[in-house]
Amino acid sequence: MEILNLSSNLIATVDAAIGMCSRSNPKPQTPNPKPVPKKGAQTLVVAAAMAHARRARNLVEGLVTCCLTRNRLTDLDLSRNELSGLPSTLILLTNLTLLKIPENKTIAKFPDEFFERVLKLTLLDAEDNRLTEVPTEIKNLTQLTHLDLGRNRITILPKEIGELEKLRILKIHHNQVSIPPWSRVEGKS
Repeated sequence: MEILNLSSNLIATVDAAIGMCSRSNPKPQTPNPKPVPKKGAQTLVVAAAMAHARRARNLVEGLVTCCLTRNRLTDLDLSRNELSGLPSTLILLTNLTLLKIPENKTIAKFPDEFFERVLKLTLLDAEDNRLTEVPTEIKNLTQLTHLDLGRNRITILPKEIGELEKLRILKIHHNQVSIPPWSRVEGKS
C-alpha cells in the first residue's frame, strides 16, 4: 500500500497506530474496510467510515502498521479528523511525498526532526490547525512544490522558505504574518 486516506473520520490519535510498527507481526483487530477501486497497479486508497474513535484507531493501527513495516507509504491523508497533535513516530515515514493534515483544528507543531527525516515531501497541507511557527529546517524539504499553512496562528515565516527552489504554491492566508517571506530573502524576487 502506498496511499492511505483516512480523512473525515473521528480519529483522535495516530500515536498507537504508528508505534505498533516496532512490534513484529502485530495482529490488530480491524473491521473490514471497503477499499476504493485501484487507481494503478500499486495504488490502493482505503477510505473508511467509522462510527466511533475506538474502531477508527484499530483500523489505523492495522493499515499504518502494514505500510510502515514495508516503508512504502507515500501519501497520507489525515484531513478533517480530531487529531490533537502529530506523533513523533511520523518521522519514520521517510518515503512520504504527500502529507495532508488540514482541518484537525488543534495540531500546534510538527514532531521534532520531521523536517530532517521526511525529506521526499512534495506536498504538505497543514491548513486550519493551530501551528504557530515554521521551523527553519523546512529548507531541507528540497522537493516541496506545494505548502499550505493557511488558517493557522503563524506570525513569522522563516527566510529559509526562500531556499525551496521547487516551491510553486505557498498559502499563508488567515495567519498573523506581518512580514512576507519574500521580503526577508536576500537576492530573491
